[in-house]
Amino acid sequence: KVISYQGFYNFRLKLIAKCQHLGIPVHLINRFEPTSKVCHRCGHKKVDLKLSERTYQCPKCSYTADRDINAALNIRDTENFELAY
Repeated sequence: KVISYQGFYNFRLKLIAKCQHLGIPVHLINRFEPTSKVCHRCGHKKVDLKLSERTYQCPKCSYTADRDINAALNIRDTENFELAY
C-alpha cells in the first residue's frame, strides 16, 4: 500500500516516455528475475545472498562488485526482457 502512494508506476511511465523521446531503449524485466544473485561474469547463482550484503562476491570465479552494479550489468545483458519504445 505504501509503495502505491510513492507513484512508482507513474515514475515508470514518465521514464519510458522520456526515453522514447530521446530514442533510448528501456529493458523491462520480470520483477522476480534474480539479477542481484547471479554473477555477471560466470553466471553462478548465489542463492543465500542477503539484502544486507552490499558487495557481491562470487564463490565460483571470485568476481567482486557492488551488488547494484552487478544487477545493472545483468539487466543490461539479459535476453529475457521486454523492450519499451
